[in-house]
Amino acid sequence: MAHKIMKDDCLIKRTTITALDEVCRGLPEIAQRHKFGVLGVHDLKEKMTSKGVAFDRECRVFEVCNPQQAKEILNRSMEIATVLPCRISVYQEGGRTVMAAIKPTLLLGLFDVPGAAAAAKEVEDTMGKIIEDATPCFAKEPIRHGRIARRVFQRGARTRRRCNSLIVVTCRIASE
Repeated sequence: MAHKIMKDDCLIKRTTITALDEVCRGLPEIAQRHKFGVLGVHDLKEKMTSKGVAFDRECRVFEVCNPQQAKEILNRSMEIATVLPCRISVYQEGGRTVMAAIKPTLLLGLFDVPGAAAAAKEVEDTMGKIIEDATPCFAKEPIRHGRIARRVFQRGARTRRRCNSLIVVTCRIASE
């Protein structure tokens, strides 16, 4: 029986309550801080509408690249150009903004190129940092509803990895 790959195994993914447009405005600067440039942005809703296809969902796809790392890996194998540049999708789902990217380790693992795995891991770690920096965990206003909410908020601010689950808890408490 073949191993089924789950989507969470394939994606770097985070959600936020921050508006999609705000996340998209900040992404180029955040990418640049991590030595990645934005090569292009595709607004899928706009592009599909211009082609006569009705598509109501907001989705922007950012093509990002670290030119030094791209040069290094392309010098090993030009076939890898088929999976470059990296892409970060920003879309709305369930009233939240989602950022997601395919894991570079998964893509470069398709090629039998010496050194590709190490380069992919480095890029994947940086992409994770870019996505984390672009998706703040909590609203800008402090939550003032009870001791538990404050404790979760403070813990979430210190524990960036776990804040996707913590924000849900905080929002539920705050809305009660």
